Amino acid sequence: MQLRRSVIRGLALGTALAGCSTVAPPAMPVACASDEDCDTDAGEVCAIDQGRCVPGSDVPPLADLAFDVREPGMAAGEEYAFRSEILGCDAAVELVSTDDRQITVRRGEILQRWSFIVEKSPPFSPEDLPLATVEVRGPSRIGLRDLTRQVGLEDTEEGTRTPFVDWPYRHPTDTATLGPFGTERAYLRVVPGPDLPAYERWIAPAAARTDLACTSDEDCCPMPPCSQRVGPVCLSLGDAQEQACSHVPGTNWLYDASPLAACIRSLGGEVRRFDGVAPASPVEGATVSIRYAPLPDAPKPLALAPLGPPPPEQVCTSDADCIEGLEVCVIEEGALAGRCSAPLAGRPATKGSVVTDVAGAFDTVVYTHCDDAPTAQHDRAFDLTVVPPPEIPAPAVDVRVTTTFLAAGGGVNPGSTIATPLCIPDWMPAVDVVVRTSGEPVVLATDAMGQDVACCETGCLSAFGNDEGDTTLPTPTTCHPVTTSGSARVVATAPFEAPPTSAWEDLGCAPLARNAGTAGEYRREGTCDAEGACTLSALPGGGDLDQLTVRIESPVGSVLGSTMLSLPVPPPTDPMEVTLPRRALVRGKVRLGGDLCDAEKPGDCSDVQATVIAERLRMPGESEATVPGPYLHTVPTYVDPATGEPGTYVLPLDPGVWLVTALPQAGSRGDPAPIEILDLRDGEDLSHDIVLPLGIRVTLELRGFDPRAQVSPWDIGSWKNLDHPGRDGPVRLSDPGECLSTLPGLACQIRALTPRGSALLPSITGTVQVTARKPSHVATCG
Repeated sequence: MQLRRSVIRGLALGTALAGCSTVAPPAMPVACASDEDCDTDAGEVCAIDQGRCVPGSDVPPLADLAFDVREPGMAAGEEYAFRSEILGCDAAVELVSTDDRQITVRRGEILQRWSFIVEKSPPFSPEDLPLATVEVRGPSRIGLRDLTRQVGLEDTEEGTRTPFVDWPYRHPTDTATLGPFGTERAYLRVVPGPDLPAYERWIAPAAARTDLACTSDEDCCPMPPCSQRVGPVCLSLGDAQEQACSHVPGTNWLYDASPLAACIRSLGGEVRRFDGVAPASPVEGATVSIRYAPLPDAPKPLALAPLGPPPPEQVCTSDADCIEGLEVCVIEEGALAGRCSAPLAGRPATKGSVVTDVAGAFDTVVYTHCDDAPTAQHDRAFDLTVVPPPEIPAPAVDVRVTTTFLAAGGGVNPGSTIATPLCIPDWMPAVDVVVRTSGEPVVLATDAMGQDVACCETGCLSAFGNDEGDTTLPTPTTCHPVTTSGSARVVATAPFEAPPTSAWEDLGCAPLARNAGTAGEYRREGTCDAEGACTLSALPGGGDLDQLTVRIESPVGSVLGSTMLSLPVPPPTDPMEVTLPRRALVRGKVRLGGDLCDAEKPGDCSDVQATVIAERLRMPGESEATVPGPYLHTVPTYVDPATGEPGTYVLPLDPGVWLVTALPQAGSRGDPAPIEILDLRDGEDLSHDIVLPLGIRVTLELRGFDPRAQVSPWDIGSWKNLDHPGRDGPVRLSDPGECLSTLPGLACQIRALTPRGSALLPSITGTVQVTARKPSHVATCG
């Protein structure tokens, strides 16, 4: 590659000498077919559409971009009809023009359609199987909420069939995962009427293949309109190295998802209060949720069968042939033999929770997944979580039971009753506690008269720069954790320390599901008023409990910090006075970068309206259980009353390590600021200016999509050279758990390229303008 460049430059130099010219002509463009042909050390990449090497800043940073595209739903309450997460390097993304930085995505190239038959086979009649909806759920590729699609069922003479479900298609050459996300699998959940259980199956769309043998990709696309760019590819199948063509986008798949009547069984039990001697009084109004659990001493875990016939390359001989952590290989004889299947443990066994009656009893129906031997006796294990009613001061208790379902026959499917009661501890009496929270105001700004402006929250700064001229703000004497974004959140918790077996199971209670010495948790959330008084109702006043942990979370924008404190058991009946700590203040200006401002025009570089965003980076030893939130903060910039300059911000944050960036508000100048790390573990205030540099404007064209589609662009890689302050290596913002979050499974939300809660709408020509950050690395595909 370097030799080729030297030869070309040598020829240009020889020509210049022969003509006796003292001015060298411009260097000839270097032809290329891939980035390897270019001087990547100098930041060059290959512009495939032009066939020449260009500076990397001249092309869209496709490797750093992802798009969450959602078409609105048509039915009432339907969030969206079709959603697809598209990575910039997916095969369906076409780089139309390097010069215009335009990329195109065609709907037909990222779409497949599924429908499901749920037969009303004997002994069911139409009245016995009042199916309502089916739901398909799959993991996000970029760390957002799961992809879900729920549709109603249609009755037919042959059975019950869903309408088509539009689901994103992934080309086999696409990157299937970003971090631990996006394995090409999805769950189907049939949600029937009130008297039948939910029923799940496992869908493996990426494994589907055609019967067309091949030796090259060209064999799979013999004629138009098949597109070689995103059409089927020739893939090797298994150890035999046989080859077959992948399926193509737009394919319609019809799956048989019929439950077996013999596997639909009732499951019942009762909930009682445990007084330390024996199960005592029944508990009415307790909520019981039921999940499948591993069956003790079973050779293989119970698993969900994939829908559809097994393609050749999915035949497995061990778990190593399947997706680690998500699938197991079923090697026993039966319908699942040789199939990579999804373990059932941990998945819900019912449509929802069930509530106990006045006698403390509950009864529901479950699908026992006995498809291999539907009429035989079979054992099943379940994890149950019992949540007592709010007036009883007791924890949620986790129980694990194994129960037997007798053989079915003669149209009778015997149910099962859990032999021993599910017990909750007796932590009576119930005590109400009032926690009064307060703190001191903090000077946030200086007004036009040179007077300090003390506030309780950053919302007071919005008064500056309005049309009413200079504003004099009253100075509060005391602050409460209440802001324009909400009020404080107060939660009391305590672990349920699992007692010895002799004090529980041996005395007649169902076995506890023990986890590191605990078997559940007490949790009670309080209600707070505008004066900072928070009431916690029905706290434990006795039992085997020494203390409660009270978590106080001040809202975004408050100068008062979040904290955690201990509360003795029994708690005091008099109101508790709690002085909240002061948050660290990050202050500064959001300014335009040198490429965007004119130094000769005063104020030109600070004429900015932006949203400053901070997200809590997880450090070693930190967890959501030990660090109070909020974990994501946003504040707008305001006009500095002392200087009259816009772009000023004050960001109150709890001590910790934070990711910080700024996004320009709609209609304002500037492009997204780089993501930076601020270390506030010492709790000291910090001055920090944020620069909005010149980004890379990318045009995304959506062809064939609903004109009302919404596009959320995400930055999935500009931060790759940002080192983590708590461990070796860079931050991994697309991994779940890298940032603290109230929702498990989410990656860092600061990666969004539009302010929180906003999305882009295509123009009349189907295009949206996205501004990406300029990467500090080569961010092209390949």
